[in-house]
Amino acid sequence: MTSTVDAQIFDGPGQPFRLERLPIPTPGPGERVVAIRCATLCGSDVHTVEGRRREPTPAILGHEGIGDVVTAGAGVENDVGRRVTWTLADSCGHCRFCQQFDLPQKCDDLFKYGHAGLTDGTGLNGTYASHVLLRQGTHLVDIPDTISDSVAAPANCALATAVAAIDALPDRLERVLIQGAGLLGFYAAALLRQQGVASVWCCDPIASRRQLVSAWDVTAIDLHE
Repeated sequence: MTSTVDAQIFDGPGQPFRLERLPIPTPGPGERVVAIRCATLCGSDVHTVEGRRREPTPAILGHEGIGDVVTAGAGVENDVGRRVTWTLADSCGHCRFCQQFDLPQKCDDLFKYGHAGLTDGTGLNGTYASHVLLRQGTHLVDIPDTISDSVAAPANCALATAVAAIDALPDRLERVLIQGAGLLGFYAAALLRQQGVASVWCCDPIASRRQLVSAWDVTAIDLHE
């Protein structure tokens, strides 16, 4: 295995990304080093690059990804070789949110991949690099061979967000309007149709998006008409 990581470093809005080579750390207990196979762009990354969202810099952005575990620390040595995606946040597992409320995403010591600076831990905190280090409280999900890298990469953010939103909806819905036919909208449309919602509508100002979502038996709407 290579001893270095190729990483795209973000220094702040208006500045070009720069390629930097960093050492691969030795993972501690419960940690894994994952070689990135595919990473996708989230809207939050775009907002950060444009300056609409402020994050620590310099940093390695990106949190939607899939990869292979190449080294692992004590207690998780058998994870080497797994093809996985992972939760976009790392939680402690001990605070009241983790234990009492089952809300690890609200952990007192929450860490979010792709939203931390190079000085936070090993610095290998984002997917816009050849490798990422997954911390001890990060949940891994095995990806079957029948699912491609590009389909699996955004599952931990865009798909998870759509699933969480639809889980909060009332039962026995007849009609639903989705605002926006980006990736979140596509996921929501597919999930609603899978659940048997009879009438799914989706509005978006971009004609190509409306055309794509309408192919899924969804009524596309142009609000400007």
